[in-house]
Amino acid sequence: MSEDHLCFKRLEIKRMPGIDPGFSLELGSGINIIYGPNASGKTTTAKSLAALLWPGNAPQRAELTANFTLDGVIWQTLLFGHDRQCQKGGVPADLPLLPPAEAFARYTLSLHDLLQADNTDFVAAITRESSGGYDVAAAAAATGAQVSIGNRKPKETTDYESAVANVREARRRQEALQQEERELAELEQKLDHARAAKKQVELLSLARQYVVAKQALQAAEERLAVFPNVMARLAADDAKTLNGLTENLETEQESLKDYQRKRDEAQQRLLDCALPKTGIPPGLLTTLRTQGRSLAQLEEQLRAAQRSLTGKKEKCTTTLQHLGTFADGKLLQRVDVSSFRDLATFARQAEILRAQQSALEQMLHQLGAVDAGQDPETLQEGRRLLFRWLRMGEARPEWPGWLPLPLLGVAMIVLVESVLLVFQGLWPFLFVAFLGAGLGVVGLVLLVLTLRREKSPDQYLRQEFLRLDLGQPVAWSEDEVVRKLDELDRQKINADAEAVRLNWRLDLEARLDMLAAPQQQLSQLREQLLEQIGVVPEAARIEDEATLFLLAENINRWQAAVQETAEVYGELTEIEQQSKSIFDSMNASLAQFNYPLATSIEEIMGQVEDLDGRSQRYGEAMIAFENAKHNIDMAVERVERNEVRIDNFFANRSLEKNDHVRLHQCLDRLPEYQNAQREAEAARVTCQNAQVITKEHPTLIDLSLTELDMKRTLAQGQAESIEEIVETISRIKERVAIAKSGNELGDALAQQVERTRELREKREQAYAAAAGGILAEFIQRETTEQTRPAVFRRARALLADITHGRYELLLDEVENDFRAKETSTGMGLALNELSSATRVQLLLAVRLAFVEEQESRVKLPLFFDETLGNSDEERARAIIQTVIDLARQGRQIFYFTAQRDEVDKWQGLADSIEAIETRIIDLAEVRQLAHLARIPLPEQPITLPQVPRPDGMGYREYGTALEVPGIEPAIMDIEAVHLWHLFTESDSLYRMLSNNIRTWGQLKSVVEFGYSSATLIDDGFYEKAALAARVLELTINYWRIGRGKPVDRQVLLDSNQVSTAHVDATADLATELQGDGKALIAALEAGKVSRFRNSKREKLQEYLEEKGYISNQKRLTVNEILMRVKLAHRADIDTGSITIARIEDLVGQVIKSDF
Repeated sequence: MSEDHLCFKRLEIKRMPGIDPGFSLELGSGINIIYGPNASGKTTTAKSLAALLWPGNAPQRAELTANFTLDGVIWQTLLFGHDRQCQKGGVPADLPLLPPAEAFARYTLSLHDLLQADNTDFVAAITRESSGGYDVAAAAAATGAQVSIGNRKPKETTDYESAVANVREARRRQEALQQEERELAELEQKLDHARAAKKQVELLSLARQYVVAKQALQAAEERLAVFPNVMARLAADDAKTLNGLTENLETEQESLKDYQRKRDEAQQRLLDCALPKTGIPPGLLTTLRTQGRSLAQLEEQLRAAQRSLTGKKEKCTTTLQHLGTFADGKLLQRVDVSSFRDLATFARQAEILRAQQSALEQMLHQLGAVDAGQDPETLQEGRRLLFRWLRMGEARPEWPGWLPLPLLGVAMIVLVESVLLVFQGLWPFLFVAFLGAGLGVVGLVLLVLTLRREKSPDQYLRQEFLRLDLGQPVAWSEDEVVRKLDELDRQKINADAEAVRLNWRLDLEARLDMLAAPQQQLSQLREQLLEQIGVVPEAARIEDEATLFLLAENINRWQAAVQETAEVYGELTEIEQQSKSIFDSMNASLAQFNYPLATSIEEIMGQVEDLDGRSQRYGEAMIAFENAKHNIDMAVERVERNEVRIDNFFANRSLEKNDHVRLHQCLDRLPEYQNAQREAEAARVTCQNAQVITKEHPTLIDLSLTELDMKRTLAQGQAESIEEIVETISRIKERVAIAKSGNELGDALAQQVERTRELREKREQAYAAAAGGILAEFIQRETTEQTRPAVFRRARALLADITHGRYELLLDEVENDFRAKETSTGMGLALNELSSATRVQLLLAVRLAFVEEQESRVKLPLFFDETLGNSDEERARAIIQTVIDLARQGRQIFYFTAQRDEVDKWQGLADSIEAIETRIIDLAEVRQLAHLARIPLPEQPITLPQVPRPDGMGYREYGTALEVPGIEPAIMDIEAVHLWHLFTESDSLYRMLSNNIRTWGQLKSVVEFGYSSATLIDDGFYEKAALAARVLELTINYWRIGRGKPVDRQVLLDSNQVSTAHVDATADLATELQGDGKALIAALEAGKVSRFRNSKREKLQEYLEEKGYISNQKRLTVNEILMRVKLAHRADIDTGSITIARIEDLVGQVIKSDF
């Protein structure tokens, strides 16, 4: 921030109209985006800042405080009403001189200003801004002030003079009217004589017309007699008609030649196909392709059969090897085992039966003998009775009622698992099975006793127990009964175990008996198999059924493999025969078309495809031949028809055939002949119309023209006064009538009095307007002379800096008018021709230039009010970039808006603006206004385009990353050349591109007129770039010697020498030749565009030479250009300002294709 810029740091609004309570803002030194909805305090904030600078504009009860920096020192200021107090570094001080309060409007720019400047006369807007925004002329016009009244009389003076003249005229007319009334009788007599003279004039004129027409008819007939008779048959457009007939004949003759050429070409193609005249028989190609597909399928089947045959042979060999010592093929062929289809299954069954029998016998041996012992049910009943007896005694302790069920369940589980383990051969678990059975019995007894304890008497239970013959207890006491019960439990367990063993043994014996029948069947099958394979001596010695069955199965498999091999061999032979038959048929069909015998399917299918191609070419050639013959016939007919038309053309005009010389001689005299015809016809018509005079007044036609003219002149003089006399009589009568009915003189006198009063009032107004005009002229002259030159110079520099040198502001001293020049092209533009974005930048530059000229030293902040608004993307980006550039120059910026989209645009740029302090302040949040809707942060902020950094890349590599455009010397001026071509260091180039300075025209303008961007490059780099630019400019100028401007479609259309039918082909040819006019004419002369007339080509060449698209100068070679450039910069080379290698590199950038 420069010391001479005033920058607010903090603002506190304690009291302002509409603000309660107050609030404070922390402000940035760069760009401050202050936003919020309506009534949030944006306008108050702007007025508060303005009031601190110009206290006279503050509201009566305003109370404000603020901190700002100026001259590198912190200032404090307090405002109470219109009273402002300032301190500089804590010491009371006065602010330096600021612009007047009225200048605040020049520091503020709103959306309305930009839109109004865009939609109205922009030139007037710029002129007004350069004068401080004051339109003195418009103010003078609005108040009616003018420098001078001018030479013209005011309307009031004219009206007064007219009123005085009307009075005089009224009096004169009264006197004249009286005299005219006395002359009416004489006028009536003159009228009668004039009317008679008028009729005489008509007769004399008609007689004269007859005499003149008769003489003209005689002269015309004499001239016509001189012309030959053929003239009567000619027409003015006969030459054009004959040219059209001749062109049509030439066109048809060219078409006939073209069709004859096409016929010959088609006939040659037919001969090249070497096919019969009838072509290929219908369906032959289809048949050959079908045979080819069949042949391919047979080929695939043949390969599959060969693979299958190989596999079958391998299977026979493998199966025979499995037979081992029995592998005698001759003996095995005699074996018939066809009835034994499931030998392997039988073998497996025999093995299974043997294993089952062995397992059952081993289990019976382990189980041993079984002792029946005591009946388990009797023991269980005894246990039940003893349990019930124990439950009946009250003195005896009772067991829980739930105990028998769990005990019984556990016992059953133990018993079942133990039995299963025993069946699996785990005999040590037999005791556990017995224990489980005992527990089960105990549980059952307890259950029975529990159920019957209360219902059976004690004696009954004892008798029932004794009846079971289980031995009674030693005593019927509780201990002895329990002891007896334990004994029964052991007996019960043993009895249950023996019962289980018995059942198990019976089951094993039954299963062993069931194996006898399958064993008998297997033995019978073994005998049968031995009978079948008895031819194999070793088979009788095999005792194992499984081995025997396996032998039979292997023999069966070998025999089946042999049979399958024979079948596959038969199929293979049949496929080979079919394939040979088809091959022979196809070769025979193709032999008639001179194809050699094919030996492979690929070769023969290639011949089929070649025959198909020949057939297609033959068909296409035949169609082309027939079409050409038809077209030739039609063309011959059209040629003959055109020749007949030309012959008829000459015959109808009584001319010899093709007598063009005679025709053109007659056509040259045709206008003269037609004029004579028209004159004779006109004279004849005139004579016919005037024949009436010969009947009624025959003496008149005998007079000479001189006599007729004398008589007509005398009569015409009298007749011409008719209208005047009639008008005079009518006017006199009308005036007399009006005068008798009105008061003309009195009205004129009254009007004279009124006009005198109006003239007096106008005189007073003219005095006031003249004084105001003199004052306005003085103000306008002083303002223009004092401010415009300095404002223009400053605006010129600012525009160059804001646009990064793209535009330069010009002032036409003669016309006193502004213009803008685009530095990259050098083209000057009127202000109204600029784009909307450039207009905004120019308006800001002029506004700021006037502000800076008015500032003595202190640079005040700028205020923008919704400047983006509804601007399009281009104008919005221009405004944003301009504001950023102004902030970089040190100006503090305040941007006020209530629009969300504007906040979005600034929000997206806040973090990307380097070296500029940017703050976005939400007034609704600062003031904690919950009732006002706040503007949310943007979802997708916009960013300015970023230039890629070099990041260690080489200079050429960096140019590739930047996608630098090449130099096109035919259309490009030096101002449009990219800076990459002029620089040699990536960092310097990056600094320029980051500030939107891309071309030489921009850089030159910035250095010449700008002041901030120019500091980005030092003098040494600029001088090197300027020297490189001069080398490139000189190279471009030398390259253009001998080369015309590029020719494109628009140039061809502007020439009016290329017809609509040829413009597309000619434009494409020009594009192909890169716009080279001389090469284009040469290509047209060579016939690159068919039917392009030579006359049109010659006129096109004249046009291109005249307009500079063809140059007759000799082009310079690359070496000549390089030598001239080096000579021109010899002094720079000697001083070391540039090297020869650098010059060669620059020249090579221009002449890339030849260097």
